[in-house]
Amino acid sequence: MNPKKQKKLRDRLLHLLRELEALFVVGNLMTRSARSELEARKLELKRRSNITKTEMEIRVAERQIAKVRDWLGVKVPNQKVVELLQFVEDAPEDKMALIPKHILQEVFSFPERSFERFRDFPVHARIVLYLTKPSHHDPVSTVDWRSTEATLFEDMCALYNLAREASEKLKTAIDSVLAQKKLNALLRATASAAFYFVEAYLNGLAYDHFIASKNKLDEATTKKLTEWDSSLKKPAYLSLRDKLLQYPRIILGVQHPPLQENNCSELDFISGKAKLLRDSTVHASPNPDRITLEPVKELALFNVSFDEVEKVVDNAILLVREIESTIRGNENSLYWIRERGGTGFFPKIVFR
Repeated sequence: MNPKKQKKLRDRLLHLLRELEALFVVGNLMTRSARSELEARKLELKRRSNITKTEMEIRVAERQIAKVRDWLGVKVPNQKVVELLQFVEDAPEDKMALIPKHILQEVFSFPERSFERFRDFPVHARIVLYLTKPSHHDPVSTVDWRSTEATLFEDMCALYNLAREASEKLKTAIDSVLAQKKLNALLRATASAAFYFVEAYLNGLAYDHFIASKNKLDEATTKKLTEWDSSLKKPAYLSLRDKLLQYPRIILGVQHPPLQENNCSELDFISGKAKLLRDSTVHASPNPDRITLEPVKELALFNVSFDEVEKVVDNAILLVREIESTIRGNENSLYWIRERGGTGFFPKIVFR
């Protein structure tokens, strides 16, 4: 036995197994069985003194790496994939390792082969990578991902379900005053969440279009999409209504907003009647209307009703669907949006 040669071969094999591990984790292929096999190979290598066997294992690892690289269409050196693995390993125990979709597109030519519905994820989506995929993630292609709009949609649905439950319990509540106040709190939170969901969706559209077209955009368009005034070096915020009108127009490259109050009832409702309910909470004020002298915000805040909030939620979903269909011609990317079921509640699948 040649100890020096054996060490060199062991180091080579460990390096290859590290690269293979990186390809499996970053490529969404690391199942429990794959992890167990990899760890077993590492353990065996520590005990082995047979040079021929180590040389054979090196050839096996090289073939495996080549096969995975070819199948996923890896476009970068293995070391770049190892760096992403290190990012996943460095994530705190209670935090997820989230990789932007566009980063994975830079790494893989065929990410859809191991990331289910990858093409339907928005550009700004962040993919969850696991050192070992949870048991419920078999088959390999199952994937977790996050986006601001999908997360806020879940928030809206969760709050709505709680509000609906509280509304039904109010009928038999012993302390009706307390029950009513809890319901009102949930209703205001639900209405606000509906607006957060719609605006997050619009901001995602704007970001994705900016990333894809930033070299072709003029300064005024860039300012709208990014809500940033580069000349003054300060934010240039748009109202929700402006985003509803301008972002679809910009993305489609047309002169006039394709969706307006006069041809989209959902947009008319969300930017009109529903906005008063939202503003009564987000911009609460005792100031009366300057013309009518009516305390409109206070009245909206104090007199919120379940039926009204339910309409806000349903219109928010319909509006997002309408915008998506107008821009893309389909709703494939909104497969995660679910309507309320026959019971009136949002189904559990929303939160998976």
